[in-house]
Amino acid sequence: MADSLCTHENLQNFTQFGCQDECCFAQKFCGDSMEVINFLAFYTCSFKSNIFLLLLLIIAATWVTFHFLGTTCENYLAPALSVLAEKFRFSEALAGVTLVALANGAPDIITAFAAGGSSSDTGIYTALGAIFGANLFTTTIILAGCIVAASGLKSEAFGTTRDLVFFIIASLFVLSLGFSRQITFPGAIGYFSVYGIFLIFVLFGEYKIRKKEREAVQRQSDVFASTLVNFGDQGEDEEINMLNYLKENHYFQMDECGESPLTVQKFNAKNPGKLKWIYLRTKHMLHVKYLRQKKWSDRTVFEKVLFIYEFPIDFIRDFSIPCVDDSRWNRRIAPFNPFFGSLVIIWQFDLFRYFNDLPGLWVLLIIFCTGFGLYIWKISHTHRMPDSLALVFSIIAFVVSVLWVNLMASIFQDVLFMVQIISGLPSAYLGLTLLAWGNSVSDFFVDFSLSRQGYAQMAVSGVFAGQLFNLLVGFGGTLVRATMREGSIKFDLLDGSAINDLNLGIIAFALVSFIFQLVYVWMRKFSFGKRYARFVVGYYMLFFVFVSVYSLSQALQG
Repeated sequence: MADSLCTHENLQNFTQFGCQDECCFAQKFCGDSMEVINFLAFYTCSFKSNIFLLLLLIIAATWVTFHFLGTTCENYLAPALSVLAEKFRFSEALAGVTLVALANGAPDIITAFAAGGSSSDTGIYTALGAIFGANLFTTTIILAGCIVAASGLKSEAFGTTRDLVFFIIASLFVLSLGFSRQITFPGAIGYFSVYGIFLIFVLFGEYKIRKKEREAVQRQSDVFASTLVNFGDQGEDEEINMLNYLKENHYFQMDECGESPLTVQKFNAKNPGKLKWIYLRTKHMLHVKYLRQKKWSDRTVFEKVLFIYEFPIDFIRDFSIPCVDDSRWNRRIAPFNPFFGSLVIIWQFDLFRYFNDLPGLWVLLIIFCTGFGLYIWKISHTHRMPDSLALVFSIIAFVVSVLWVNLMASIFQDVLFMVQIISGLPSAYLGLTLLAWGNSVSDFFVDFSLSRQGYAQMAVSGVFAGQLFNLLVGFGGTLVRATMREGSIKFDLLDGSAINDLNLGIIAFALVSFIFQLVYVWMRKFSFGKRYARFVVGYYMLFFVFVSVYSLSQALQG
């Protein structure tokens, strides 16, 4: 009930709800609408509705959340993804459609289930608008950011074609369901099952990539099978040049266990793709280590201020997120990661009530984490993570990093919700713009960080596959849930309502975007350049103008 009462109109008419001012209303009726922080109560109570202070609050909250998101993705989540991809022998494309898609899609799916969980038509339509809004924003703005970060890139032909074709199929499927005016349980299952077909194509594409790699390696194995190269004593420039040459030709795999990250061992034809992961991790490690070891006296004033600001944030994350990057490894902190990481998981999944009801769970958790921490201390090295901990730590780091990213994205959503309540923006407009931006902000930092660190193909695959995951699993799961409960539900995109007119408009924009991108990448031989980035940004601006003008006209008519 509190959620439905927290509106712009009710805030203006606070006396009707037994409140003497806006502060009272925000505290009583808007707390449940905010996911983490009740910014509206903070604004109305502490700032006394001062617009200047409101702008400072928005800027400060946006800066903190964005900085936290960016550094979490770059320093914790991205290295964890690279280690997982390496350990499971995933190609960049497969890592993008699985690991990155999961990291990007979890918050959006939760939001979709929350919005569409009710049996009301509005819930389903709001969920549809929010997901398609996030789809269009991600496949244009965020994709453009990845292209700029990577200074242009060349995508994998089969994977990009597959993703865009399935986007088109999913969009047309939604339109067919909407034109039929109702959704039955078999129809919802059919739509949901499209993602299963997509996964079959993903596995087939991975098989083709592996086969191509093996054939390329085999052609040159006679020449390089017995080659043993060690250039650890050479200069850094020569090392990087040698790495680039050998990486491009898949000639060797590096020893990630030695103190020197640039030691080349005997050629191994069984896993040629491992070289790429290790090379990229080494490049990132050298960069991060240089920044972290820079002397205090050599830092600029801005760098010193930034260090002081970042220290408490890094302190919290270092204790809760296991480090899988040797440049940030700390033997003194690592034994505490299991316990504090568990606290983050318990907190984010709201499990404290179960632990409080059963105190024995706390005892078991403390005993397990203490034993695991002592084991970590015993086997750890001073300057690098033990290889035996790589897989376990990377899984924990992936989960906890995603939870931290989701938390900060939720705080940003709270800021946007406050803006919506104060400004009185229509809910449909909110779903297509502000809510879509809030749901996609974590995607931006994950994909942008991956592109900056050299995993551009993984980022692009994550952009498309993550949003396809949201559309088919998120919205499809919402439909399955609703039809299981009620047998069939009304789903009429042609009912003439304002929200469905907007939904039809965004689906049309999305379809045109997917078709154009498919044609463009085929014509450009799957190369994404800055010209393409500028075009998709302009296309999204056109969509934004359309949504804004339509929403404004509807508001004036109402």
